[in-house]
Amino acid sequence: MKRHFCIDANTLITAWNLHYPENIFPSLWQKLAIHQGDIILIKPIFDEIDPLSQNDRNKTAMEKKEKYPLHMWMIDNHFAEIPIDKSVESKSLELEKDYQIRSNSKGVSENDLKLIAYAKRYHKTVVTEEGKQPNKPGKKYNSKIPTVCDEQGVECINFVEMLRLLQIQI
Repeated sequence: MKRHFCIDANTLITAWNLHYPENIFPSLWQKLAIHQGDIILIKPIFDEIDPLSQNDRNKTAMEKKEKYPLHMWMIDNHFAEIPIDKSVESKSLELEKDYQIRSNSKGVSENDLKLIAYAKRYHKTVVTEEGKQPNKPGKKYNSKIPTVCDEQGVECINFVEMLRLLQIQI
């Protein structure tokens, strides 16, 4: 049975740029690419990761790799942008109302809620580097991904836990 992990943008961005840079941990990224079929990047999340600017779309592949290394790594390793359907969009809108999403909130964003709605709809696991909140925030719009996942009955883990489940070792 394959597990499918819905990845939050911060997970890959943080791993690539801070904790496990590709030039220091190439084997991690090679092994992760082998498991691309286990990893779900919904379109709104895919678009958050090293988004190509309109002006750079005509650059050469080498120029794009230099300016957008993580984005190009995802494309080179066949990570797909998974579109969200009407049922996910509908659930996401419900969550936006429930969590009173605002532009100044310190919690989940619209895209985070789409990720959670997708995971809930298709029984997937969310992977994020956001920490668990020891106490529920006073304002619902300050809830982080793990809190919303917990309240919605969606499994939520971090990057290292996903690596462990995928049995990736470096």
